[in-house]
Amino acid sequence: MIKPALLAAAAVSMFGSAAMADVYVNTEFNGSAVGQDWKGSTTELHIGWKGNPSENSEVFAQVGPAFTSTDGASGSVDTDVSGKLGGTVALSDKFDLYGEVSFITDETEDTAYGTKVGGTYTF
Repeated sequence: MIKPALLAAAAVSMFGSAAMADVYVNTEFNGSAVGQDWKGSTTELHIGWKGNPSENSEVFAQVGPAFTSTDGASGSVDTDVSGKLGGTVALSDKFDLYGEVSFITDETEDTAYGTKVGGTYTF
């Protein structure tokens, strides 16, 4: 559990200079269901840093606690650590490419990792 948190902290430290990065707070709620069967939810409370290493790009890193509730778990809530590292680059005036790598720890399971890659076209 400590290793992913330390890795996220190291990634976040890339933006150590206040002159090059903005600090922000991000709260995110993720819930899941299959049909009408509610499976559970995770609420993340992150502190993050974002900056612009070039005129046409933005990078960010965020880390913080994640509160996970599983349906049928007698109202119990697990507290874990989660984080994200990602960025966006403008390939043209109308098209941006973005990507994100995320993690969440778990006391009883292995750390889970996720990725996201996509593009945005503006009309």
